[in-house]
Amino acid sequence: MKNKYSSFVLDAQINIVPYVDVFLILTVILITSISPLYHQAEVALPRTTTQKSLSHDGKEMPLIVTLDKKGAFHLRNRYINDGDLNQHKLYIKLKAFHQKNPYQKIMLEADKHCSYDRVMELIHIVNQAGFSHIGLVTHPLQPMNQQV
Repeated sequence: MKNKYSSFVLDAQINIVPYVDVFLILTVILITSISPLYHQAEVALPRTTTQKSLSHDGKEMPLIVTLDKKGAFHLRNRYINDGDLNQHKLYIKLKAFHQKNPYQKIMLEADKHCSYDRVMELIHIVNQAGFSHIGLVTHPLQPMNQQV
């Protein structure tokens, strides 16, 4: 005796097209959200013999102000990455950071090809915003016996 289900064939295939679509969308979202985090100004830092490293206590990353070789200012820390700022915009942002946390650590990076006047302008802007303890970022020189 034949029942009405005997002619029904079970097709055990998996359609992966929806999974591929979701994967591609997630990949695009990941790529577009990560790329601004790693965008930094290219700066050729001067070299010094100082061996003290830039470290933070894990609670708060220092605020880093960069002066690139074109003379533009960049401001970054763990949460922000602002680039191509003029003097006025940099001052406003630094003043806001100082009002939130007057003990914020601040580090300055300047391209070695920038003029001394421009670096002093940057230090003046940072001082006017209220920061008094300023660190300067450099690349360490190799010891004399390791230089080629």
